[in-house]
Amino acid sequence: MKLLTTLLTKTLNAVRTIIQKIMATVNLDIAPRLDIVCKRGDSFELVIDFQTAMPSLDGANSSAYLLKVAEDSESAPNAITFAYSVANGAAQNSELTIRSAAVTTADIEPGLYVYDLQVTDTAEDVFDNVGGSAYIKTLLYGTFRVNDDVDSTP
Repeated sequence: MKLLTTLLTKTLNAVRTIIQKIMATVNLDIAPRLDIVCKRGDSFELVIDFQTAMPSLDGANSSAYLLKVAEDSESAPNAITFAYSVANGAAQNSELTIRSAAVTTADIEPGLYVYDLQVTDTAEDVFDNVGGSAYIKTLLYGTFRVNDDVDSTP
């Protein structure tokens, strides 16, 4: 009986080793989480340094950044427009600045939302097209909290 138990234990360990060697995970969702909190009716400027080149937002409109804010992950995004800039319009620049005017945040009801920030690079400024389509990548995601203000009129 002891010999059978030892044999079964060794067999199970060998099977576990084989499974561990053939099973792997590749995580392509590498966007970091960044939770944003702002005050309703206030302006804000958020500078994010991605430590890698970002597509330019020059007059060619070959690249676009979209910050989608929704009540939950199943909701259609709210019509919230934020201004973006990549300093000097240079594709080599790694910083993205998100600006919001007070009138924009005044229109957002206080509460907790979810967001993601995506880049679409249609002209291959920085990222190569994939399968003949524009490169689309989520750069950030997280919660977007809007705190109420006594006077949210800009």
